[in-house]
Amino acid sequence: CGKLVSTGFNANDFPHLKSLRMNDNSLKQILPNTLMNLTCLTWLELHTNSLEKLPDEIGKLVDLRGLSLHENKLTALPSSLANLERLTLLTLAGNHLHHLDESLGMHLTNLKSLDISSNNFSSIPAAVCHMTALRRLVVDNNQVSDIPSKINNLTKLEMLSAKSNLLHELPNEFSSLFSLSVLDLSQNAFERMPTMAKLTRLKELDISFNAINIINSGVFASTTNLVRVDLSYNQIEQISYDSIRVLESITELNMSHNHLQTIPLCLGSRTSLTILNLGHNSLQSLEWMEKERRRFGPAAIHSPQAAMRRKGLALLRKLLISNNELFSVPDAFEEFPFLEILDLHGNHLSSLPDSICNLKSLLTLDVGNNQLVDLPPSLSALTSVKELQLGGNQNLTIQDVPKILRRVARGLAHQESPRSTPPRLVPETLDMLHSAGLLSSSARGRKWSKKIDTAYEELSDQSRVETPKSSRSLQTREASKTLEASRQQLYSSSDDGENDAKQQYYHPVLAHSASGNSDRPAGAAAMLSTNSTNKAPPTTKLDKEQHGQDAENKKFLVQQMAERSILSIFDVAERIRNEKKKDVTSQPQQQQQQQQQQQQ
Repeated sequence: CGKLVSTGFNANDFPHLKSLRMNDNSLKQILPNTLMNLTCLTWLELHTNSLEKLPDEIGKLVDLRGLSLHENKLTALPSSLANLERLTLLTLAGNHLHHLDESLGMHLTNLKSLDISSNNFSSIPAAVCHMTALRRLVVDNNQVSDIPSKINNLTKLEMLSAKSNLLHELPNEFSSLFSLSVLDLSQNAFERMPTMAKLTRLKELDISFNAINIINSGVFASTTNLVRVDLSYNQIEQISYDSIRVLESITELNMSHNHLQTIPLCLGSRTSLTILNLGHNSLQSLEWMEKERRRFGPAAIHSPQAAMRRKGLALLRKLLISNNELFSVPDAFEEFPFLEILDLHGNHLSSLPDSICNLKSLLTLDVGNNQLVDLPPSLSALTSVKELQLGGNQNLTIQDVPKILRRVARGLAHQESPRSTPPRLVPETLDMLHSAGLLSSSARGRKWSKKIDTAYEELSDQSRVETPKSSRSLQTREASKTLEASRQQLYSSSDDGENDAKQQYYHPVLAHSASGNSDRPAGAAAMLSTNSTNKAPPTTKLDKEQHGQDAENKKFLVQQMAERSILSIFDVAERIRNEKKKDVTSQPQQQQQQQQQQQQ
């Protein structure tokens, strides 16, 4: 449909018009006679156009409460805008403004929400400091390098967002913002934590993506009501004990992507914490996890009620500790009865503690890219798990498969389509597993091969029972053929050159994974469908980097699907055996019915 490029309707035809929306057009100008008679207008939306200036007649809309001008090409505002003294909302984001007349702020004393983000301001305009009724102020994505001291006039301000600027400190007068509850200072130039004195109502603080290297005691002394704190993507090496101790109401704490080696022990007693992200640091131990356990001793009864009595991190739902320097984790998981996501990806873990079986609410477990050599039998108790990541453990071979793995594999296969069948193990899948090193010639690999032999022999025994072909579904017959082909492929030639030539292919199981909730790009599955022999070898540095990324993506998908694919062979065998048993049971009944029919 077309878009308006100018307005020229007769305002006299709408003498009682209250709201006018002309957003998302290609308007370059507003004709004066369009606005001068709309005296009853209270809401005007002109955003997302190509306006370069506003007519002075806009000042005649004295009843206007809301004015939306964001995403235009305005370089200045008419002085008549100061006449709109009843205005409560003004959005100017996404223009080319670099100055606001101070008189504008002196008249817009009823303004409660102002958005001047994505303009060319180098400082918060002085006009803003006169808007004493402001509750919400957004100055994101400018070149603001300082905040004026008169900011202390905004005693009613509840939300301030100043992300993506050049701020490196806050003025002392900032502590006068008594009503402030949400503060976003992310993506600035802070090298030390700004003072938060007297901001007693502050509940949400985001100061991520700065250059802070230490969190001293007293930083949060007055902000004990903080609920969400984001300190991620800084250079923090040390956090004082007191800075964590005073955060008694904290529910979400993000300290990922820093240089932390230790965490204050008092973190283990933050009873309200539900989300804790410590990923991408240099942590070597999780001593804080055991604080309450050492205090009260190990729980005799692993229940939510018992954990609540011990307090600690009993309400924790997400624990993210990926990409650290951990060689072990404490045997203290009974303290987290409500934990849903546990991410230990990218550490140096060689084993998992038995207490992991107490995570009855766990939905996602990621222990990929570690050094696991086996899995604890207690893992089979995690019946609620829906996502399990084991990829990247070079020493892990699936020999004693816990029941949990089979349930996870079956659950993932049915997760997106309840009518879909479990993933089949086709010859190409075995090629993929061999190339990924998951089917080696090691003792464990041979033991796994024996398991496949056993499943196949049992299937063959069942196949000798003569049953009518009509009683066997087409799906089961195809599965039987797949099992036979898989067994033959397992013992076929495994020359490196041949395997390398077969590494790239399209497989429906991988496509199913990539179309789901995978963290990797969806294009990774499509990449697998391209034959490597048809591609020219990488020559430039950029090509080599892309080639390396493609290989990493393929490896990720291979490892992600390996466990699921290899387990499906048992599902196939079990399904065929069950159908055979039904056929054997029903055969005498069928013969008896045939005899009765012949007698009749």
